[in-house]
Amino acid sequence: MDTLAQEASKPLAAYYQQAVNIPRRTHSRDRPNNSDSATTTSTLTGLEEFTLGCVVNAFVRGLYDSHLQKKVMNHGGASCGSLWLSYDIVRQTQKAVQEKKLVEEQLAERKKLSRLEELC
Repeated sequence: MDTLAQEASKPLAAYYQQAVNIPRRTHSRDRPNNSDSATTTSTLTGLEEFTLGCVVNAFVRGLYDSHLQKKVMNHGGASCGSLWLSYDIVRQTQKAVQEKKLVEEQLAERKKLSRLEELC
């Protein structure tokens, strides 16, 4: 799991699939998504809990964007106990960061236009 790292050119979804394959290869599994009513699985064993915790932590630590990585950690993405939930936290955080950047760019543009109007 030390080699789990997102490359600059690798989309987040592909990186997530890479992480999902680790529990499968170790005959382990992710915690079930409670919103999936068709899933009726038993609780995870101690070994599965340990493996999953390691994979989730490695998944977040391996994110290419260090700024996103820190934000995800602040939102509990590395300690949430589920790979699918960690991925969801990463996607939501990534979306929020992108929206914030867009708003900041729009505000900067408005300030720029306002200064130009003051000069005229």
